Amino acid sequence: MAIRQERDKFEPTSEQVNFTHDLGCLTSSLHHVLTERLHENEPFVVRIAGFGSLGKSTLANHLAALFSSATVLGTDGFMPDREERKTRNLTNGDDPAGINFEAMRETIAQLTSGRTVDKREYNHQTGRHDIVGILKPSPLIILEGACALYHNLRLPISSYGIFLDAHDEIRAFLRHEVNVHERGYSEEQSQKALPGYLDGYRQFVLPSIQYADVVCMVDRQRRYQSETIIRCGCASQ
Repeated sequence: MAIRQERDKFEPTSEQVNFTHDLGCLTSSLHHVLTERLHENEPFVVRIAGFGSLGKSTLANHLAALFSSATVLGTDGFMPDREERKTRNLTNGDDPAGINFEAMRETIAQLTSGRTVDKREYNHQTGRHDIVGILKPSPLIILEGACALYHNLRLPISSYGIFLDAHDEIRAFLRHEVNVHERGYSEEQSQKALPGYLDGYRQFVLPSIQYADVVCMVDRQRRYQSETIIRCGCASQ
């Protein structure tokens, strides 16, 4: 099925266009859906993918807090350092050719079998990976990152896919905000980099939307529209 057709399925209807929800509504609803799918002590992976800067990490951490035992694993820890990407002519960090899916699968296997793993995070300012702590073992892993739904991962255990998306102008707006206020870019540097981010997303990330169980549309205020939101605690609509 064409990517445009895949996206059309998840576009909000005219009745829903102004009906957005807070993060709490989304996480509460997802918790309800996932609780029905989880089986005690059986490994399970929640996969949160989508465009950068839409709030994948925030959603993962808030969702993990609703479960008694869950470990959040970021996919950025499995891409090469910036200098290696340059050496290998990998111009976009979302390119699956530069992602170590074998190491990702092995890490998930270790965590779900009771072993601790070093927590590696990509430092966007230095372009290198840092060990920032220890990941605790758990049968429930929340895997977040642009490539979390890539077909190349081929997980041997059950999973549930969540895809965060937004319209082009919102993607650009939110990515620019993060670049300037969190990653140390100048206004000019961010504007220059935006076309590459957007092109890489369309080429590498967007095709994985077909593997999502649910798609959530994000607006400029990082509020959400999704058919999965069945529990609303928003103060007003």
